[in-house]
Amino acid sequence: MDRMSSKQKMIRTALYWGLPVLAVVLIIVGWIAFSAGHPDLMPAPWDVWERFIRTFTRPIAKTTLIGHAWASLRRVLIALLISWAFGIAFGILIGWSRWARAFFGSIFEVIRPIPPIAWIPIVIMWFGLGEFPKVLLVFIGTFVPLVINTSAGIEMVDKINIHVGRIFGGNNKQILKEIVIPTALPSIFAGIRTSVSSGWTTVLAAEMMGAQQGLGSLVTRGWQGSPGSDLTKTGKGGVSMEQQVKRMEIRHLSKTFFSKKGYFTAIDDVSFDVYDGEFLVILGPGRCGKTVMLNIIAGVEDATEGQIIYNGKEWKGLNPEIGMVFQKLALMSFKTVIENVELALKFRGMKKEERREIARHYIKLVGLEGFEDYYPRQLSGGMQQRVGIARAYAADPKLLIMDEPFGKLDAQTRYKMQEDLLKMWEQEKRTVIFVTNNIEEACYLGDRIILLSDCPARVKEVYPIDIPRPRDMVSREFLDLRTVISDNTDLSI
Repeated sequence: MDRMSSKQKMIRTALYWGLPVLAVVLIIVGWIAFSAGHPDLMPAPWDVWERFIRTFTRPIAKTTLIGHAWASLRRVLIALLISWAFGIAFGILIGWSRWARAFFGSIFEVIRPIPPIAWIPIVIMWFGLGEFPKVLLVFIGTFVPLVINTSAGIEMVDKINIHVGRIFGGNNKQILKEIVIPTALPSIFAGIRTSVSSGWTTVLAAEMMGAQQGLGSLVTRGWQGSPGSDLTKTGKGGVSMEQQVKRMEIRHLSKTFFSKKGYFTAIDDVSFDVYDGEFLVILGPGRCGKTVMLNIIAGVEDATEGQIIYNGKEWKGLNPEIGMVFQKLALMSFKTVIENVELALKFRGMKKEERREIARHYIKLVGLEGFEDYYPRQLSGGMQQRVGIARAYAADPKLLIMDEPFGKLDAQTRYKMQEDLLKMWEQEKRTVIFVTNNIEEACYLGDRIILLSDCPARVKEVYPIDIPRPRDMVSREFLDLRTVISDNTDLSI
């Protein structure tokens, strides 16, 4: 068996190395045979090799092949540096500013399908055949795809990530620097790659228009080392309710979306109070408008009607005292755990040592001590959600909104996260608005439950809960509350 195994290994090795060599030999033999019968269509291998050597040793139009390659490379590098300097900045402007997008976007949509070489006649008529028009053509070929890719990358940044920055107090410059641009980097780099490819394609075409040096000039010369030779022959290439201190009042809130096809009402005449330090749960079916309502409360969306009163005063827009844990994790994939947690503090200009101390406190509080330098992709779903909670708490909000934060977790992890969240809420007394579509979760967490109808969302009932904590999910009180609520909703048990 050993001898057979050794023989098989020898055969396998021979095939591994022999087949590629055989393929090369067959290609060369075929090439020779074809060139012998059709010398006008394909030169012989030794003729091509001779010309290849000659391009490195003999000048072509007073310079060697390396000199022509350097002339082309120099034009491409100059155009690339200019287009990278202006194209990325211009693409960010168009993608970030709706005014710039409105003004310049349509222009780029018009010129987008025009290939760079189509500009050659105009450039020649305007600027002649000197060095500048060649660099200009390469600039056009590299600038347009870079602007388009960069602006598309900025526009495709998930709005929830931008909401994170705004809710945590970041101004436009900070959000752009810390969230938008890093998120759009793959698209920007794709634009850079495309610009390099387009640059080389364009420079070859530009150099065919009267250039004395450059790889493109060799095409028009048909030169391969000596006069009369033919280049073309070589091929192509979280409180107690006793105090009753109102933190927030929601009054007759409605939201309608309008479009060319008509309108859609997501929430309709919703009113309720939020008391200081309580754990308020909003319970409703999926897609009934809960997230829309939370976005309005957080200030990232405007209501069609109604008002929000915060600490006795009407409030519109973003509220720096409100933090949010999102339905989607909305963690910055390119930042570590501690960098995600300290995001709001960094936006406020807090010194690194101070914000790191605060971030570590909340990382430890959510049970992630030791994972400070991990990236989100290296964490489980439950751990990632803990990062989101720590980030929201680190911002020191007076009111914390949580939009179905445990909806995508498995049952065991979900129960553990519920227990840990209540422990945090009891230690760091915050007012919490917690949204869920799970009846058991609502009964387990809440001081009160506001039950919403199906879309459009309206308040069906308010349930105060006086079951002491920790709550037993199989106790008679818990099961009775669960039954009362389930009988008044379309939610599944």
